[in-house]
Amino acid sequence: AFEVWLQFGRSQRARAPEQLPMVLQVLLSQAHRHRALLLLKQFLELGPWAVNLALRVGISPYVLKLLKSPAPELCPVLVAIW
Repeated sequence: AFEVWLQFGRSQRARAPEQLPMVLQVLLSQAHRHRALLLLKQFLELGPWAVNLALRVGISPYVLKLLKSPAPELCPVLVAIW
C-alpha cells in the first residue's frame, strides 16, 4: 500500500501516508528490511516535508540501529537515508 501511495498519492502532501509507521515497523523484519528501506528512501526523497514527517513518527532509532548492521546490502540505502 505504501508503494502505491508513493506512485499515485505523493502529490497529496496534505495527507500523510497512513502506512508510514507500518513501514518503520517492517524495518524490524530482517526478511523485508531491504525493501522497506528502499521505500523509505524513496519517500524521504520527496522533500523536507517527508523528512519532517518521518522524524515525527520516530525514524531515528530505527536508522541508528540499522547503521550498526553488518549487512553490506543495507549500507548504500542507509547512507542515502542518513
